[in-house]
Amino acid sequence: MFAKKKYLRILAEKNEIFGSIPGDMITVDKIDEIRQIPLVALGDIRNGNQLLAVLKVLNVKKPDAFLPVFTYTGTEYGDVVAFGKYLDQIKTAIEKILKIYVLDPVIVGAPSFFRALNTSHSAETKNKFGFYSPCMACRLYALAVMVPLCKKINAKTIITGEMISNNEGDNFRLVENFTYCSKLMKGFGIELWDGIITEDNSAELLNNLKIKKVPDDVFNLNCAINSKCMSENVLMGELENIKKYYENFAIPAAAKVLSRVFSGTGVDYDKEVIETLIS
Repeated sequence: MFAKKKYLRILAEKNEIFGSIPGDMITVDKIDEIRQIPLVALGDIRNGNQLLAVLKVLNVKKPDAFLPVFTYTGTEYGDVVAFGKYLDQIKTAIEKILKIYVLDPVIVGAPSFFRALNTSHSAETKNKFGFYSPCMACRLYALAVMVPLCKKINAKTIITGEMISNNEGDNFRLVENFTYCSKLMKGFGIELWDGIITEDNSAELLNNLKIKKVPDDVFNLNCAINSKCMSENVLMGELENIKKYYENFAIPAAAKVLSRVFSGTGVDYDKEVIETLIS
């Protein structure tokens, strides 16, 4: 799925693709075609766990078409071609077994936005909220960069999710994360379909769809910041701190950035984020 040169070039160069989508990735005619489909669900496929979450949802809810979206942060590394071949296997299963039309994937991302929201202001974040984690707003970022694509093709549904563990603290963070991501998306008229899974039902899911299990280094593209993502034990303090982090910072900062993107006047990610953080 990602073997084509246009995808490999984008993932290698990691340019800003946020708001406008290159014509060689999705043409005007293709956009018009997608707009005619009654229910198109976008799905976050940036790693294996998100992919499994998408499969879980598509097993239950049946959109007329599924659009796989790879949202890059600039921190990914791994065998993109091997991951793409695994995605080809997934596409076959979705179309043949679940009978859902799978569109060609789209890649979006704004590494400068990711850095501003998640890594550039760690000291200020910890000072204001009593904790810092580069993972807390990662999914918020990934969903935010899909919003302009949703508007372009008139889609109102995004599938997202994660794998939960036996650690109640980790699971709590994931539930809270989804709750606040939903708040941001609702503000832009987009509904999230949540596909949280466990290791046990992921194996069952793959078996039912006749998808072969692959090695972890193919299943996942790693993150240079934290390969375990949200499962890392991060001291965050009280629930009130998490609430303030999302409601007073991450959500309004992402919303301001999106508003600037839609205005077409250009956006200074650092300026919008730091002004929200210190206000």
